[in-house]
Amino acid sequence: MNQSSSQALLVKRCQNLLFPAFYSIKVVFQASLSRHIPKMPPKPPFDPQNLVLWRKPILTLWYFLNEVCSCLRSLLSASLDHKKLVLFISMLFLSLAIGYQLPGAHQDALKRYEEKVFWWAYWVFLGVLSSAGMGSGLHTFVLFLAPFLIKVTIAAYECESLDFPTPYPQEFNCPEEENVSKQDVSIWAIWAKVCLEPLMWGFGTALGELPPYFISKSARTPKDREKDKNEEEDYCVGVKTRISTLIQKYGFWTIFLMAAIPNPLFDLAGMTCGTLGVPFGVFFGATFLGKTFVKSQLQTVSIIFMFSDHHVDAFMDLLSKMPFIGEALNGPILHFIEQQKTKLHHGHVDESSSYLALLLNLFVYAMNGYFLVTIVNSWAQDYYHKLCEAKKAKEN
Repeated sequence: MNQSSSQALLVKRCQNLLFPAFYSIKVVFQASLSRHIPKMPPKPPFDPQNLVLWRKPILTLWYFLNEVCSCLRSLLSASLDHKKLVLFISMLFLSLAIGYQLPGAHQDALKRYEEKVFWWAYWVFLGVLSSAGMGSGLHTFVLFLAPFLIKVTIAAYECESLDFPTPYPQEFNCPEEENVSKQDVSIWAIWAKVCLEPLMWGFGTALGELPPYFISKSARTPKDREKDKNEEEDYCVGVKTRISTLIQKYGFWTIFLMAAIPNPLFDLAGMTCGTLGVPFGVFFGATFLGKTFVKSQLQTVSIIFMFSDHHVDAFMDLLSKMPFIGEALNGPILHFIEQQKTKLHHGHVDESSSYLALLLNLFVYAMNGYFLVTIVNSWAQDYYHKLCEAKKAKEN
């Protein structure tokens, strides 16, 4: 038995050991719905865009489950290719687990840093979710980071203090007046208080841009490199032409500017960098600096500026003067803001009568649901394309 076949056998055994519950679900799904699942992919002119939950729910779920299994197999295979790294990470986590259980003086240090590490990891994870998914990522800045920044800004001006504990609690409360002195609250003082959270979120968004880069780079064959010179006009069309040209000409600075300025085209830039063979250090370095130290901080300062006390008052005054909808919107928004300020002093208020709070919660749930549905549809379509490519390769 050669090395590749033995490794494939090892991967199969590992996946059966590590993921029995998931594979059981897949088997049950296949057995109960086998008559609805074709053995081969639908033939042309089948449009893969029709492979969505609301049009072909059973087939979409089946292809999604198969794509998840494919990703798990790829993960196991990659782990076997990097045994030393996997061993190092495993030993690191094992050491931490043992350290948590053993009594000693180190327990105080662990407890001191545990909450901060998990708090920062939370924002990194949200950043990854925001940029992962090839344009269909969860908009975690709008759903999580911006509301957090707004909450801190309103609390700072209302309490006239920045003496909030870090990591931040679920609900803010103004510090007891006898224990804290009033402070001059400014935009830059608030930014200095919260700048680490956007930094961690920006770092996460940079990490989330790596999959398109690596996928495009791994899919690039020597034959593709030879064809680039002859097929450059066919390959580079429209926006992709300009991005490709700028990256080839200016390299680091093009990637840095595209990462620093909010735009929906950075996934395309990551794919172009992978296809053009841009070195990993150049791509990730420019992406990390642009997203972490420029883009996230510009967005942070903008949110703090817009929701500072005098700007909120000016906006509400302007909103009330709008014809037809001004008065209808002004009342609920002012009521919601006053509720949040009251909560800072009294700890809890009844929000059951706030229609705006209800709408905001529904919006968050809808966005999370949309993200999950998009992931299922996207992965199902990816698996369909893999089936088509495998069928073509078999016929050739």
